[in-house]
Amino acid sequence: MSDSVVPQDGALKVRGSLFARGGSIPLELDAEIRRAGEELEIKAATSAPHRELGMTWNRLGMIGSSSELLVNGYLVPTG
Repeated sequence: MSDSVVPQDGALKVRGSLFARGGSIPLELDAEIRRAGEELEIKAATSAPHRELGMTWNRLGMIGSSSELLVNGYLVPTG
């Protein structure tokens, strides 16, 4: 899968890779976009399965099988 950002009806479809613990996995998420003054606000969430990153064990058994990734940001015009 190649990295890309594709606009779709007031949202962005984002494809890329998450790198952690010496490995990587492909991720795909939909980002909501809304106008915030002169900027565009972006919000997105997805989950990353630990097993696919080679994380299969933890000392206390307290870490779940996946992590939720939250993205909040702004697109700001330049020039």
